[in-house]
Amino acid sequence: MRSLPLRLLALLALGSVVLSSTGCAAARAGYFLLNAERKYQSALDQGADDRAPYETTLAGAYLDKAKEEDGYSDFGVTEKLCKRSMEMSAKALTRSEDLSATQHPETFVPEERKKEPEKAPEPTPDLDLDLDDP
Repeated sequence: MRSLPLRLLALLALGSVVLSSTGCAAARAGYFLLNAERKYQSALDQGADDRAPYETTLAGAYLDKAKEEDGYSDFGVTEKLCKRSMEMSAKALTRSEDLSATQHPETFVPEERKKEPEKAPEPTPDLDLDLDDP
């Protein structure tokens, strides 16, 4: 008679482990989606879309694809795409901060950077010496 409550407790414990493990993937994916969205929005707020358009566009594309995969309940892919989106958002922020620290963002055009003037080549000395000529 006493083994029935122990079996029941064992089954309940096993059931709770199974149930918690199945919901964990969705919760993790939601956590990553939220963080990726925050990082992407932070990059946009800092003006990274003007100063680092490649990285910002790629971060947004990864985030959109992650949301799509989350809708299909493919949580592993969602997590990977969110990580890539966060990496690209961080790169966009870094590049944006680097460019804003060195230049004024409103005047930045990569093709129009001021180039340093080239130095005129120094004349090479005449090394042909004629020893027979006094």
